[in-house]
Amino acid sequence: MTTEATAVTPPPADYPVRFAVDYPEGPRNRLTALVRIFLAIPILILISLLSGGGGGGDRGDARRDIDGGPAGAYMPFGGMRWFGQSGYSMPFGMPGYGMMPGYNLMGPGMMPGFAPGAPAPTDPPPPAATPAGRARGAAATGGGIVVIPTVLMLLFRRKYPRWWFDWNREISRFGARVGAYVLLLRDEYPSTDEEQAVHLDVDYPDAQALNRWLPLVKWFLAIPHYIVLALLVIGVVLVTLVAWLAILVTGRYPRGLYDYTVGVGRWCSRVSGYAFLLVTDKYPPFSMQ
Repeated sequence: MTTEATAVTPPPADYPVRFAVDYPEGPRNRLTALVRIFLAIPILILISLLSGGGGGGDRGDARRDIDGGPAGAYMPFGGMRWFGQSGYSMPFGMPGYGMMPGYNLMGPGMMPGFAPGAPAPTDPPPPAATPAGRARGAAATGGGIVVIPTVLMLLFRRKYPRWWFDWNREISRFGARVGAYVLLLRDEYPSTDEEQAVHLDVDYPDAQALNRWLPLVKWFLAIPHYIVLALLVIGVVLVTLVAWLAILVTGRYPRGLYDYTVGVGRWCSRVSGYAFLLVTDKYPPFSMQ
């Protein structure tokens, strides 16, 4: 289901966000395909918990100074101040990619590898979970990635802390593996850390070379992509249903349908890298290639 328009505007060879999924050459597992949505429930719950919603408001009793940030700027790892409830629902775990059926990245956000510590002596007691607290958390994240703090850091300090980038990239990669599994692209159960057959490469940006003002409007500039992707996602839903039947009958995912679904994911990944991961100022091409 590739289109002629796909080949008209190929993306730059050096675009800093690249997405691909290896096509499975052998016969597919019909049994796991038949009950895929049930098998995916545990991993969907896990990524929901990692992606910042469903919990309380500004909870969290541990804080850490933002690298190089102004005095008094803290990142609470255990709570919702930055990793709050996500307002995005998307395939491949990438923000800005509208609607994936049955996959909403929402859950209480906890960054793995950072154990909550004792609060600072001057910290006020954490407020109770409230809708206002959840709304503040939602404004800071997109599908579990660090958005608003990165915008502010690029704007005022022209820095992109490496550990923020690593978190954004790895949660995006994990989401991509989960998305590929749910959409029947692969039969391997998604790993929490191994790349497997789903490849999402994101280049670490030179923050000094990025325009410090663009992060304020990139989400707005990407609106044409959102509109097109919303239509393409309808195709993804239909393609997945057809591919599900094809796998049950023939044991294979039709290659043309496969390329279409991966192409939409690739397009989404570039838009995410531009508007939410903020790793490039290059406007993403309207292309699935």
